[in-house]
Amino acid sequence: MIDANLVFGLIYLTFILFGRTLVQSSVPNYVEHERLYIIELEKSNELIKEIDQQAVDGTITKEEHEILFDQYMTQHNENVEDVVGTVIAYNLIYVPLYFLLNFAIINYIYNLILKGNTFGRRFTKLRLDGNIKWYSLFTREFIYKGFFGLLTLPIDAYLITFSKSRKAIRDRVSGIYVVDESVRYPF
Repeated sequence: MIDANLVFGLIYLTFILFGRTLVQSSVPNYVEHERLYIIELEKSNELIKEIDQQAVDGTITKEEHEILFDQYMTQHNENVEDVVGTVIAYNLIYVPLYFLLNFAIINYIYNLILKGNTFGRRFTKLRLDGNIKWYSLFTREFIYKGFFGLLTLPIDAYLITFSKSRKAIRDRVSGIYVVDESVRYPF
């Protein structure tokens, strides 16, 4: 987790400095669609605040409030129909892809430079051993950890916990294994 936090911190910093602009420019009409969406959202929020206040004041009944609320929401959905797809694509596809791809790349480079003995592993008294070459680190860190890490996590947890070799899928495929250098007590 220490290493993942370092890598994600670096990625977030790059996103703030230039990544956001880069990703926004790759989504057609994103800036204009986001602006229109925010304007419409602010209008809808003001209208809803007004009817909420009217309901609290007692100038409209609960049933009238529900009818007005449904009308405002229907109108809002119709008004943002042309732009909401772009906003959703940016937030749910493009930004996560930016973070995923950059995590895989930066984590691989970080492990390659330190030959797998990262700050987090050093702190927890773990080290990588075995076939530590650029291609085995690429397989382990870039492909398996970067892209398939969440998919293989349950299987990896099971293998690390219950197998004799205590090797995750990425360890078995890459020929790398983790060595625990912490003190082992006999009891």
